[in-house]
Amino acid sequence: MIISLWDHFSDYEALTTTTLPGTFPVALGHRLKTSTYYGLSLATKITSSFILNPQIPENAALQSWCLANAAKIRELPPMATMQALMVKSAAPPLTDAINIINLPTSVEKVQLINVKGIAKLTNFNQRFYYLACSLCNRASNAYEDHELWCNYCFQRVPPLARVKFNIEVSDPTASIEATIFPEIVEQFYGITEANIDTTEPNAPLSPELLDQLAEPKRCNITLKAYMNTYAGISQCKFNVYSMSAIPLPTLDDQQNLQQTLALPPPTPIKNEKSVTASASSHPAKEISGKKRKLN
Repeated sequence: MIISLWDHFSDYEALTTTTLPGTFPVALGHRLKTSTYYGLSLATKITSSFILNPQIPENAALQSWCLANAAKIRELPPMATMQALMVKSAAPPLTDAINIINLPTSVEKVQLINVKGIAKLTNFNQRFYYLACSLCNRASNAYEDHELWCNYCFQRVPPLARVKFNIEVSDPTASIEATIFPEIVEQFYGITEANIDTTEPNAPLSPELLDQLAEPKRCNITLKAYMNTYAGISQCKFNVYSMSAIPLPTLDDQQNLQQTLALPPPTPIKNEKSVTASASSHPAKEISGKKRKLN
């Protein structure tokens, strides 16, 4: 069965579940809904939550059953046969990058759009992370005595710092603000929750990390455009869906470019020899057969 992860579940839980350790990891889903989109399937809603590899007797029993029936489980149809359905439910990114000035101001549904530009941190007064449950990765503000109370797991857990902030993405045409999420920050900037002090819920980032984030980076960026409504006002927002650095020109490329620019312009090919002599020094010959004009 397919489970569709919508909105922030596609940014957090989707990546986490694909890297769970073990032969038969378990994801316990709460408050999921049944969907008939492309057949019978499950889907998340705004109140859904997940507990990954929960330490409960039912989980141990399920994993034991899977290990005992591993051969039968592997005979099930592979996920490749369901790939067509999964591709239809996802919006593929555009192949060509567009100028930022041409980004939409409103979208009917979530869109993935490619741009090329400079990514850097410009707003140093924002909050750069939030505290989340270390079991389900859901945010929580119930911080007390170095622990969080999770309303989804119904227990006190150690806090997990999730790096999230806004960056400026610019090109020669315009600039926008986009939200960057923990997985992208870890892959692109190398900053994880281990770099953040969770003993204080609002502790600032170190100056070294801020300098690292403020360094401009040339990159290809896939933006996720969506509509956000707050206080009755709807506007188009952008999240960073993926990032990849654009490599700087090598020394050989720069030397080749300089040599190309230093070459003189090519000499134009002349089909006929131009006449530059004056009429006084070299009288022009009359063309035979041409009648002389008489005044």
